[in-house]
Amino acid sequence: MRFAFDQTALPGSDFDEQLRYAVESEADGIGLCWLHAAEAQRINDRTAAQKMLRSAQEAGIAVPNLALKCLLDRPSLLGCPAEHAEAKEVLARGLAFAAVLDIGTVVLPFVGGTRMEIDTELEKAAECFAVGSELADRYGIKLAVRCALDPGNLRYLLAGCRRPEVIEVCLDVADAAAVGLDPAAIIREMGGSRIAQICVRDVLRSLGEPPDFSIRLGRGMVDFAAVRQALSDVGFDGWVIVDTPPGDPAGQIACMNMADARQLLRPDAIKAPAATSGVPDTVGQNR
Repeated sequence: MRFAFDQTALPGSDFDEQLRYAVESEADGIGLCWLHAAEAQRINDRTAAQKMLRSAQEAGIAVPNLALKCLLDRPSLLGCPAEHAEAKEVLARGLAFAAVLDIGTVVLPFVGGTRMEIDTELEKAAECFAVGSELADRYGIKLAVRCALDPGNLRYLLAGCRRPEVIEVCLDVADAAAVGLDPAAIIREMGGSRIAQICVRDVLRSLGEPPDFSIRLGRGMVDFAAVRQALSDVGFDGWVIVDTPPGDPAGQIACMNMADARQLLRPDAIKAPAATSGVPDTVGQNR
């Protein structure tokens, strides 16, 4: 099991600076993220990709995935044909960019505005993956769906793909817990071979309020002991992506989040990390 930051979990926007934070936190990698459509267009060129690859290699930091969070700006993955075509173009650019960096996984998020809640949205998502799986297969890259679905609906998505062998699951344990699903049960149902990555953050819910994902790891609704045991049971040996709010600009909270994730998910962990003096249970802000 290897641990990486999602790029948005690190302070700042300069990749070389983020690499320094990752090294200081003893992270194994940084998962890249296209947060906005304009950003995806700006950095989607071979020169930028090769520069990032050299910097990561020099720092000894792996780049396990590219997350297309820019598709959360609006429900383009589940929208009208024009929006669907635009999302497909972003996916194609992302796959090409990932191929240059030799990134093995591109993550498609179905959370927030693209959450699948009704059957017709599930059908549209299945159509998206049917097309996306063919594109990914051409580049030799895996597509990972990040969503909060029960195992039955996840299998429906995977079964409808034209290249099911290139589609896997990026399980967001907090998003699953927020909608009343059991992340540990999903891990056992899907098995280690279908889970590309585990996305780690925590969440609290109050009656009538939206989920709060700014809570410190181990202090919310996610049963990390059960998640850890399930990962061990299915023999998961992939990437754990820390996707917590970045917190302070000095990177101290990011370092703390990485340490918490390791302590919560390592085989001999038995409880949430002890409180750190001066550090609140809630860190950063929702993105």
